Amino acid sequence: MLVDDHSLVRESLRVLLETDPQFVVVAEASTLEAALAAVESAKPDVAITDLELASQSGIEFPKMLRACKSRTKVLVLTCHATLEYVSAALRAGALGYVLKDDGYSELAKGLRAVHAGNLYVTVHESPIPPILPELAISKREREILVQIAEGVTNKVIARTLQISIKTVEKHRNNLALKLNLHGAAAFTLFAVRHGLVRCYDDGSSASFSEASALEPKAWEMNGAARASG
Repeated sequence: MLVDDHSLVRESLRVLLETDPQFVVVAEASTLEAALAAVESAKPDVAITDLELASQSGIEFPKMLRACKSRTKVLVLTCHATLEYVSAALRAGALGYVLKDDGYSELAKGLRAVHAGNLYVTVHESPIPPILPELAISKREREILVQIAEGVTNKVIARTLQISIKTVEKHRNNLALKLNLHGAAAFTLFAVRHGLVRCYDDGSSASFSEASALEPKAWEMNGAARASG
């Protein structure tokens, strides 16, 4: 599904996507109200939205979808290449954030990742400052923080670090209290902001699943979209 207030942009995206057998565009909308109605009727797997929709903000779209418990996932396609916009989009519930300068191949990768429930972000920006020393987290907590941010489950973290799941849960709870982080998305945002996870300035991606409770799952990059766009 395509959400953009410029008809030429929607038409161009439709042409690109419909030449790719992986995707089918099932709906278009130019406003948030029309987009919500289209989601209800067409039930797309993924919606591509701009951040600026005339007098409306595309940031509100994933919030509205979460509020109505829609299963449609959101990929933001924008020209805004700063982490402030990325963080705002992810906090709102978007799973994908692709720049218009990235080209179609990057968009297609993003759509596949988002459809699979994974985070996909491309940002061309200088590195973020390292973690602040006054946060005083241990080396082990740092390791676990990074893996949570990358979408790794407690079970996999425990196996990788050769510790018990209860120990992982204890470290995770301690991190949540120390850093005031609630939910996997918050861990991801924090890690990106502080340079613990790459800012994807080389086109790479990290991932986490978007269940309604934003619980993480193993880092992966697969799946094909049925009604993406």
